[in-house]
Amino acid sequence: MNCAASLKALIAPLKTLAVRLFSRKAVLTGMMLLCIMSVCACGKKPAHVDVPEDAGDTVFPAVYPNPAMNK
Repeated sequence: MNCAASLKALIAPLKTLAVRLFSRKAVLTGMMLLCIMSVCACGKKPAHVDVPEDAGDTVFPAVYPNPAMNK
C-alpha cells in the first residue's frame, strides 16, 4: 500500500467524525444550551447590600476621579 492510500484510509474516519460532531443539529443544540446556561448563570441579586464595617465615612457612589483630592 502506498503512502497516499494509507493517508486516505486515516482521513476517512476523521471526516465522518467531523460531520457527526459539527452537524447543523449538534451546533444548534450546543448554541441553545449555551444561551440557556448564560441566562441561568445570572442568578438572583440581593435587593440591598450593606456597607462594610471598615468602610468608615466613605460615600457611595462616589465620583472618580475625586476633584477634591486633585492638587
